[in-house]
Amino acid sequence: MTTAAQSNLILIADDAEVNRAILQELFCREFDIAEAENGEKAIRIIEAEHDRLAAVLLDVKMPVLDGFAVLKYLADRKFVGFRCCDADL
Repeated sequence: MTTAAQSNLILIADDAEVNRAILQELFCREFDIAEAENGEKAIRIIEAEHDRLAAVLLDVKMPVLDGFAVLKYLADRKFVGFRCCDADL
């Protein structure tokens, strides 16, 4: 079982480098940061690091696989502990 102390990684999945840079700056003092510029890379990171993940910040519009495809992949594989939140922008 993963404890809060072990969950110290945030994955920022966004094709816009400037968005990743801003989010990294916001969270880098408290968390380790992993970045993905597309959904396929995000899935690879999630699979490899799921025990360490505190959060996944996922853009919906990305190349290769979009954010919705990533969420479907996670749901289909029943990744435990993942909750989906959205922001009204």
